[in-house]
Amino acid sequence: MHTQEYNLVSQEPDFESVEKANPIPPRSLPAHARSIICLSIALGASILGNGVFLYQNLSSSRVGLEEFRSPHASLQRNVPISFHQDPIFTSKDRTIANAAWETVNLDHGVVAMPDEYTQSRGIMKAQRFPWDASKVIYLLNSHHNLHCLRTLRTSVIEAHDNATQSRHFSHLMHCLDGLRQDIMCNADDTLRYTGPGGFPTPGDGQVRLCRDFEKLEEWSAQHTACYSHIGNDISGFHEIDHYKNCTSALTI
Repeated sequence: MHTQEYNLVSQEPDFESVEKANPIPPRSLPAHARSIICLSIALGASILGNGVFLYQNLSSSRVGLEEFRSPHASLQRNVPISFHQDPIFTSKDRTIANAAWETVNLDHGVVAMPDEYTQSRGIMKAQRFPWDASKVIYLLNSHHNLHCLRTLRTSVIEAHDNATQSRHFSHLMHCLDGLRQDIMCNADDTLRYTGPGGFPTPGDGQVRLCRDFEKLEEWSAQHTACYSHIGNDISGFHEIDHYKNCTSALTI
């Protein structure tokens, strides 16, 4: 087999001498080549400009969404959450699912607000807080919706088990219509993507900017009405006794 030998060059080549010995005559680009280059530059500038414009619009939209605060707890939509079917809330194991649905204490949704606050915002009058005549009682919409979902879930499970319905039909219809009105009031235009053949579930895995529910609970704790639903099923239980559940001295 022939073996090619490689020998070191004794000295570095003199590029200046090479260029002088072999001058390259200047050449002008053809007209069509110059046109292509000009068009490419223009196209690149256009793409860059559109990219900057799109980025600014998306950024401003996101900032606008984050800066818009809820009217009372001043919550921003700044918590990214991936929507999906939760395996715990939908677990076939009733014990697991029931515990998940009970994680939110609906009693925290009952708040006592000062008259000055509600009057300055044009909020409708409500029942008086029994321990402070300058405050009135309200129920947070989010907690009312969760109450309705729990009520409907209970009814669905009872129907599935062929058990006697424990919830009044009128209460179920109230909850259904309340959720309908809330959905139509919000008119959410989020585009839920669809997979081929209907799979995966439309919108499954999409990330949305949400409000922080824990911060809502923190806000409601600052305005607690000391409410507990315990006693609802006891005959003769006095309404005022529902508001005797402050864990410490009343400081609201």
